[in-house]
Amino acid sequence: MAWDSLTVKMDSTECSVVLESGSQPALDWISPPETMPPSPLPVGVSPLSFGIPALGPSVPRPDKAAIKIQAWWRGTLVRRTLLHAALRAWIIQCWWRVAHMRSLDRRRRIVLQLYTRREWAVVKLQALVRMWRVRRRYLRARAAACLIQMRWRSCLTRGLLRGHYQITARGLAMDVKVLIA
Repeated sequence: MAWDSLTVKMDSTECSVVLESGSQPALDWISPPETMPPSPLPVGVSPLSFGIPALGPSVPRPDKAAIKIQAWWRGTLVRRTLLHAALRAWIIQCWWRVAHMRSLDRRRRIVLQLYTRREWAVVKLQALVRMWRVRRRYLRARAAACLIQMRWRSCLTRGLLRGHYQITARGLAMDVKVLIA
């Protein structure tokens, strides 16, 4: 197939190539140049030592439209690559945030469990000490009551004391008569 003309339209966002068919190919721009431009390098210095690729007589000179198309395509590839890299980085960051939050939550739970165990142990120890103190006070009061009752009953059986007692909300009410024999 032969082309009559090649038209390249470049905008800031898109590039389009229009090929119109004709009878004769118009590919004159692909043929190599007749004369090579003079080299700006000194005689005897290789262009490879400066990082400049050497242009031989068999390499065609690119057209400006082809250069624009290639630049656009390279830019598209770079943008696509950068987009993929950014998406992959974003996925990794999202995963890391979730994993880090799980780790922090696990640590918080462990610390909370240790704290509740210590608090429970302290509360249990305080309760045991309070119980021991109350029980000791109760046993002393019971022993004193038993002693008082024993002495009271012995006095009543001997006939030395006559009376009765009553426990009220305000205290102990006693009515005692001492008999002297």
